[in-house]
Formats: sequence, C-alpha cells, structure tokens
Amino acid sequence: ILKTLSVHVSRSRRYFNQLSMIMPRVIPDSELNHENINHAIAGILRDKLRWVDDVGHWNMSDFLLILPETDEESANKLARKIKFQLNRFKLPDNQKKIPTSIAISSWRKGEDESSLLKRVIEQLNDHRYKLPSTSRIS
Repeated sequence: ILKTLSVHVSRSRRYFNQLSMIMPRVIPDSELNHENINHAIAGILRDKLRWVDDVGHWNMSDFLLILPETDEESANKLARKIKFQLNRFKLPDNQKKIPTSIAISSWRKGEDESSLLKRVIEQLNDHRYKLPSTSRIS
C-alpha cells in the first residue's frame, strides 16, 4: 500500500491533483481472532470506496484508504459514513462492538508521502482528530 501511496503522491505533485487519506483504527479485544475481524472490516471499507480508491492493511489495527482526486471535505463525508458503518459492526460470535477511531489527511502542495502519512498517524496516536461538529450522523 505504501508503493501505491507513493504513486498517488507523485501524481498529485506533478499535476496538482487532490489526494486524501483516511486511516481507520480498529481496536479489537486481545482475545478475539484478528484475522476474522480484519477481513470483515476490509469488506466494510471496500463497500464504501470507488473503483479508483485503494485500501490496504497498514498494521495490526490500522487500515489505509487512499483517495485520489478527493478533497478534504469529500474525505470527511466518506469518513463519517465509514465511522457510522464501523460503529454498527458487531462481531458475529458475541455481538460485541469493536472500538474504532479514524483520521483524515489531505495532501498539501510540496508534501511527500512520508509527511502525509506521518500527519494522519499522529492524529490517530494523539487522539486529537475529531470529525467536524457539522458532520454528526443522526
């Protein structure tokens, strides 16, 4: 997924295209089967994406969604939809919900993939990122 991100950032740098990323973090209980959970979550994420978007597993609990030709406002809208779906998701075995958090970052002129990725990871790690108050789902 990092190579894919690099290709999209290169395109954005060359043609000044919009590019956004969404990084959902799924924090399952340590006693649960991560592979089954990740497979189900990947299906939810793929369902919400366009054919041009890319999704990959970044690490044990984080996914990375690469959204070419997508501005920050559109990425926020998509993030709200994804968060809503993830909040509704329950494990089939015990009907337990899985805690999730989500961060969004949009490419800035002159930025490379590592700084773009660093910003979105910092948002998740610092728990600073909040969807704008106007984006609440009722």
